[in-house]
Amino acid sequence: MNRTLFAEFSASFYEKTISVFIKFRMARINKISKLFQPVLRLAVFIQPVKFYCYLGLILIFLTFPRIWF
Repeated sequence: MNRTLFAEFSASFYEKTISVFIKFRMARINKISKLFQPVLRLAVFIQPVKFYCYLGLILIFLTFPRIWF
């Protein structure tokens, strides 16, 4: 009887500590992701802009070969 009680208590204690640890971990991850949210949005916005800039440069170089020399 005593052993099973102790086993149940220790199991529940470990479960609680692990769940608390996971909660803190998730809160930390959320805080970090919220911090980087504007940076990610900016990167997503810049990606196509950068692509179109490169495309424009390539088209300019193709249409005006005199720039090469």
